[in-house]
Amino acid sequence: MIDKETIGVAFLGVGRMGETHLRNITAISGVKVIAVADLIAERAERGRVMAGAELAMNDSAKAIEHSSVDAVVIVTPTGTHAQLIELAVNAGKAVRERKVPVQLGFMRRFDPGYALAKAKIEAGELGKLETFRALSRDTYPPSLEFLLGSGGLLWRRSTPGAVY
Repeated sequence: MIDKETIGVAFLGVGRMGETHLRNITAISGVKVIAVADLIAERAERGRVMAGAELAMNDSAKAIEHSSVDAVVIVTPTGTHAQLIELAVNAGKAVRERKVPVQLGFMRRFDPGYALAKAKIEAGELGKLETFRALSRDTYPPSLEFLLGSGGLLWRRSTPGAVY
């Protein structure tokens, strides 16, 4: 059981970005990862160890429904997001109609490079800017398996009869 000052988290997805987000969330005081879920049991267990979580499982719904979970972090493949958000909402973990918040996190504004750029802009170190454009990318290429199903930054055009 966790105290009322601590937010219990179900963390879903320990793939490429999941590991990064899991390391970040475990560094936040007042947050305790209760359950880590991933369809691949080895990933779930690795995430449980990384976070010092109580549970590793391959059933996201059970992780969401755990009684000590207050919030859900979803870092699963894009095509699973809507269903997992609905599960969290229906479990009373999120959304306005239920009087609990939902946050979608697609911005990189807290990354060190972006934070430094913002600080320099606000300090006037870069002069008067009309436009600021930023680009980010992974330092290594993703696997073919990821590319075929990610729906993210990189995607493929489906061609009838094509083999990918």
